[in-house]
Amino acid sequence: MFRRRVERSATDTLRDVITLRINIRRTLGYIRHRTLRIPGTPENIARGLAAGVAVSFTPFLGLHTPLAICTAWLVRGNIIASALSSAIGNPFTFYFIFWLVYHLGIIILGQNIETESFSTFISYAIGNPIELLTQNFAKYFDQFIFPILVGFIPAGAFFGLLTYSISLYTVRRYKTLRRTRIQAAAARRRDVATPEENTLV
Repeated sequence: MFRRRVERSATDTLRDVITLRINIRRTLGYIRHRTLRIPGTPENIARGLAAGVAVSFTPFLGLHTPLAICTAWLVRGNIIASALSSAIGNPFTFYFIFWLVYHLGIIILGQNIETESFSTFISYAIGNPIELLTQNFAKYFDQFIFPILVGFIPAGAFFGLLTYSISLYTVRRYKTLRRTRIQAAAARRRDVATPEENTLV
């Protein structure tokens, strides 16, 4: 059904890996920068981030942000954080994310891996997400979408919990350091104001 017309070279694969690494670093940097400024408790923010990351492993392209928001609401997570972290799934990372969950699903189901046709399917899905969901979802469900959904369960759970643990520690540390800096700045202002008041007296 799907067949790659031109075989990918080692250079193409290496370029994809380098592009993925750069994109992930930029995405994580953006998420970290914005997340640390979100009001809320560390637990609330961490749950929101975990919800967004977990949902990124589902095959519902184009629906990740609303799904992340709904999931965050269900687990009492921060909605803004969930929308931000859902950006981990983007056109640069989708291929590698779905490669992982597809292979996990195939292993769990005990089916044969169709590497070439799957690669072409993912290219189609990323380029035409609305068409896939509205016109061809049933057509490709058994062969590709169902294995991805099965693989999503362990992958989403693992990366969601990993995100929760890392972000909880990071946000707690940031808020503690920020509170300490604010208290230190307030103390310095009091120290400067005290001699002036004594002089006036």
